[in-house]
Amino acid sequence: MVKRKRSEKRQKEDNIIAGKIAKLKENHPFWGYRRIWAWLRRREGLIVNDKRIYRIMKERSFLCPRKMSRKTADREPKEKPRATRMNQYWGTDMTKIYIDAIGWVYIVIVLDWFSKKSGRDRHKYAE
Repeated sequence: MVKRKRSEKRQKEDNIIAGKIAKLKENHPFWGYRRIWAWLRRREGLIVNDKRIYRIMKERSFLCPRKMSRKTADREPKEKPRATRMNQYWGTDMTKIYIDAIGWVYIVIVLDWFSKKSGRDRHKYAE
């Protein structure tokens, strides 16, 4: 496959744009091609495609390194604690239900993880 050669006129235009990009990168080293393109288009009135800006920046190594996605730490997953006696761990859950006559009713449940009994029943199963 043979690469097409750009015309000399296009190369001169690209060199002018590259000079403007270099000046912007001196003041704003972490700007990417989109922000550079927006600045040139809106602040300097240069009508240019963002793909062209990307190509020029890539050819001249002006692009910022890509942000690496954060990886989760390589550690073993923690197991859910198990209750060995009453009142050691409690769990809660909440939901809401719409009732025509009343409106929204909120239900909150609190459970002892050991006995699986709710807080109001706790006195019946005391140790």
